[in-house]
Amino acid sequence: MQFNERLKKLRTESGLTQSELAARVYVSRSAVAKWEAGLGLPNEESLCLLAQCFHIAPDKLLTDTETETVIVEKNSALSRRKTLIILLSILLAFFFTVGAVLAIYFAYFYNPYTLPRIPTRALIFETEKGIDYEKLTSYSFEELSPEKEFSGLRTFVLSEDEVVIQLPRLLVMTTDGDSFIYEDVQLSGVIVARKGEMTVEICEDGSLCITLSTVTGAFEGYLNLQYGDLILSAKIERPAIPIRRIDLWLEDGTREIGLNDIKGLFVQVVPDNANQSDFVIEITKITQWDGTVYDGDLSEYAVIKMIETVEWETGITEDEDAYVVITTEKLAVGAKIHIVARALFYDIISEELVIEVR
Repeated sequence: MQFNERLKKLRTESGLTQSELAARVYVSRSAVAKWEAGLGLPNEESLCLLAQCFHIAPDKLLTDTETETVIVEKNSALSRRKTLIILLSILLAFFFTVGAVLAIYFAYFYNPYTLPRIPTRALIFETEKGIDYEKLTSYSFEELSPEKEFSGLRTFVLSEDEVVIQLPRLLVMTTDGDSFIYEDVQLSGVIVARKGEMTVEICEDGSLCITLSTVTGAFEGYLNLQYGDLILSAKIERPAIPIRRIDLWLEDGTREIGLNDIKGLFVQVVPDNANQSDFVIEITKITQWDGTVYDGDLSEYAVIKMIETVEWETGITEDEDAYVVITTEKLAVGAKIHIVARALFYDIISEELVIEVR
């Protein structure tokens, strides 16, 4: 039995892995693997450590150094030859593949008898003349057209207070890969499907006019524009209007209110084109005259209501955004009502308005 076979047999019988044996004789795992493959022999120090590990004499492990050396040299030569053959095979396969690809390319693109390509058609907006058709992304919106995929999605963003957007004319783009042909689309033959509160009409110049039903605030809607078997999706978007500040005050400019009294309460949102639904007014707590704080069911002590019908005898100024504060006899003179206005969609809260009961 040769050294490499004897070493592997002893290691396996001892239940050791190559890494564990390598750690015991202070060599790398690759060195042990090389010994067991018959591609190397241990030096005298490693041989003694191996013998100690398996509890045998060194000459029992490596019986004939000269013969084993000749075998190792032959194995190494065979290994190098195999490696060279593998590398040559990889190189030949690479050059063959490159040659085949080049042959197909030149045969297809430079052969005068190549069959013509099948033209492709897409529905696009006029501003997209010259675009590369292959770069269009494909989307699918089940809410609009479950059986169709879109050739591209275009997003149109409106400003904060913009209600109407005019989309460019539609074109049919036909390409065979080398050239593009554009044809005007008759909008009377376009079927429009929409998602979102908006109306779609044809403008005088032949473009599409989109009118949103909401005057302010965030908006997101989609259009399916179908012309024959072609479909294009347009996204109409208006970002949310950021609120910078909320002001809260009593209509008469004071900070006092009488028992069983009614006073108008007003809120101003900056910028002022944010609508009424952007915020709520709430009583946070009530401080009694003796300093005790009550934050339970505050409706027993004070109520805030939106004015729907202006009652002139109350002295409230007519205003569609007006609120009223109504107190009850449960509040004693000297009590304080703490009120804030809080934005619904933004992390903004007004300064606290403290109204003292007199």
